[in-house]
Amino acid sequence: MIFDKAPPDKAAAEQTLTVTSVPAQVGGWYWTDERTVHYRPQVYWQAGTKITVNAKVYGVDLGGGMYGETDRTLNLTIGPSKIASVDDATHQMTVTIDGQVVRTIPVSMGRDESIVVDGKVISFVTPSGIYVAQEKYEVKQMNSASYGLPTSYDLGYDSAIPLAVRLSNSGIFAHSAPWSVADQGVRNVSHGCINMPPDAAQWFYDTFSYGDIVTVTGTSTQLAPDDGYGDWNIPWDQWLKGSALT
Repeated sequence: MIFDKAPPDKAAAEQTLTVTSVPAQVGGWYWTDERTVHYRPQVYWQAGTKITVNAKVYGVDLGGGMYGETDRTLNLTIGPSKIASVDDATHQMTVTIDGQVVRTIPVSMGRDESIVVDGKVISFVTPSGIYVAQEKYEVKQMNSASYGLPTSYDLGYDSAIPLAVRLSNSGIFAHSAPWSVADQGVRNVSHGCINMPPDAAQWFYDTFSYGDIVTVTGTSTQLAPDDGYGDWNIPWDQWLKGSALT
């Protein structure tokens, strides 16, 4: 939920919001900034869950002379459970759909290196954490200058990348990488993305969509909660403290 303006009384604003689900799951709100409050359950939504979100803000005193303008309602249904688990120790991605393993894919993630450019340290390690698929591109033009690495450097690039699924705001994608097939399942050689063989990448691109989960374990850094849809990377006890009602 994003308010047009920051409500001076966050507790009053939060009290106007309700989330009901069938089947019921324990969940809670967390303020990510002055205007934005997110809701998530303690554990992943169950497949097929029907959710209703109500914002009964009309006429409510939100503090400082601010009143709610319009009520809002959102209804949605959770799709199948799709989780791709990437293990740095094995360089394999294990894909489960509705709890059943359906495919294992050899991968190559970010190399265990960093480079300093104009005093800024750029790490290529793929952070461990829980990612959520955000966008999909049949072809995505990727340029290392977008995160501070000039294309003129040895590790710089400006390339059209096929079958790219965005996982983070910082530019981590899962994508086809025919150039690193020999390394996939063996070692990490990418700039941070999850490289897959072309046939597996096509299957992943066709199968995974917005909101589906990709987890990475075993690497030396951690995914920041604000890097993409990172709510799942906030521990539950800390999440509960992010409510204005605690």
